[in-house]
Amino acid sequence: EDADRGARVIGEPTVYVKGGGPFLFVNCDIRSAGSIALLVSREGDATLRFCTLGGAAQRCYRLPVDKRHCATEAASTLGKAWLVMRFCEFVDTYGPACNLAGYSHTLLESCYFQRAAIGIVFDHHCKAVVKACTFNDTYEAALWASPAEETELEVELHYNAVHGHVWCDHKRPEKLLLRHNNFNETFPSQWGRIVEAQPPLVHHRTALGTTWAEEIPDDLPNIATDFPF
Repeated sequence: EDADRGARVIGEPTVYVKGGGPFLFVNCDIRSAGSIALLVSREGDATLRFCTLGGAAQRCYRLPVDKRHCATEAASTLGKAWLVMRFCEFVDTYGPACNLAGYSHTLLESCYFQRAAIGIVFDHHCKAVVKACTFNDTYEAALWASPAEETELEVELHYNAVHGHVWCDHKRPEKLLLRHNNFNETFPSQWGRIVEAQPPLVHHRTALGTTWAEEIPDDLPNIATDFPF
């Protein structure tokens, strides 16, 4: 059944579309404290419009506190899921705001990302179109292509605005289409304080529920913020 306008889902259990659908969520506030706000898996089919997804409290960049009150991920896909999100907001996650994996298909259009470790993680064999979205205050970067060797990612980025780092590292999706994006190097006001507290040479990330660290050598060139392919 379709979710009623104004419906509110907070904390655990998370909203889990485990196959079936299509399901429609309109004007919903989907929150989680310490888990995933929305998970679509198997052959689940979900569409969200004008929804807010993320943590139950605002992220404060202190990991023990954030783990209790923020979401690990705002939206995640697995299996052969289909997910369409338009005019949605993703906030307050200490992992990625969107974690797209499996053989899923995802469309994100006119969405806003704020106070997340990473905006979107592309993993496994996912296909995604990200259009007219704004990324602001993503701690690591707006986008991350999984470092796994056997990925077949297909990603299209159209008319997006990124304030800060665009990609977490030098890995890119195997098929990547870029059109009319506004990628720049502006940062939120608290960025300087975060860098002082957590030196940028060691990146702690959470991907698919697993926390890992990547040490970046001092002699690497600066990460580029846009590519012509």
